[in-house]
Amino acid sequence: MKIGFYCDIHLSNYIEQPDQYVYLHGKHSATGYYYWILKNNSELDVHLIHDREEIHDHDAIVFHYDNRDVIDSFRGIKIQVVTDRPCVPDCDVYIAANQCVFTNKFNAELVKIYGVTNILNTWITDKSKWKFVHYPPTFGVKKCDPAWPPVTFKFVGRESTNIPTMLSDQTRIECEKLGADLIFDFTGDVNTGDEDVYFCVREPFYRGKTTDIQSNCGPGGHKTANRLYQTWYMNTPGIFNNSPEMYSIRTSEYDYLIADDVTQFLDCVERLRTDEILFNRMVETSKQKTFDNPYHDITVIVDQWNHVIEYLHEK
Repeated sequence: MKIGFYCDIHLSNYIEQPDQYVYLHGKHSATGYYYWILKNNSELDVHLIHDREEIHDHDAIVFHYDNRDVIDSFRGIKIQVVTDRPCVPDCDVYIAANQCVFTNKFNAELVKIYGVTNILNTWITDKSKWKFVHYPPTFGVKKCDPAWPPVTFKFVGRESTNIPTMLSDQTRIECEKLGADLIFDFTGDVNTGDEDVYFCVREPFYRGKTTDIQSNCGPGGHKTANRLYQTWYMNTPGIFNNSPEMYSIRTSEYDYLIADDVTQFLDCVERLRTDEILFNRMVETSKQKTFDNPYHDITVIVDQWNHVIEYLHEK
């Protein structure tokens, strides 16, 4: 099967041009980055497409919602990588890096925010079309050696990801009173390796920038748990808001602490600063989370794509 990954930029191999991956737009991670992972680590017949005229030379096309118009006239197999964008109707396969789609793990607080239909995914008419594939790992992430009591609490990513109150001077001052340095890096996606704790407190009800509809879970899109897998790889404790994509793989508070606002975040900071046992247990838990983590083994993604192709051959 000849599979084309449609990417609207000329994305180079991350092995040869790592600088292109310092900050990669979601639609390019979901297409071009996937392509290079498979090209470098598998024998699948995959091709990176930039020219729309080439689409019809392939048996299957992998695409992102932002480029959905490219498959309007395509008569082959349509594979949408669903991130924080809506599902395009009538695709043959939907790729999701969100276990919430497959586990239906119930949480009363999440149901209040997102509704039963979205949390239990009763809106999906044919679940056989949905396949889990890990999101491509942020390139160049560094392992850390966190020490108690933790000092460096860091966020890396886009400024708009945070709830506004997290960025206030008052929040920084309150963290300093607790002995914590609150650091925000908005320039890239990669950590520096000196972090003690990694965090991201976003709006619980996230609306997609291009669609303005809820896109954490449901037909409007599915956020990925990529930050959590990254945190585990870094060996650091994590603080994140209560969200379906992370809660679906959370087994205890040692996986990560939950904070939906500044008050809860400061409580988490204080706990990690004063409770050595909690901090060390979270560090040890992160170190143990090596199985099924693409940050530790990229071939996990290759195996999952192989399962997708096997499914298509069996149809």
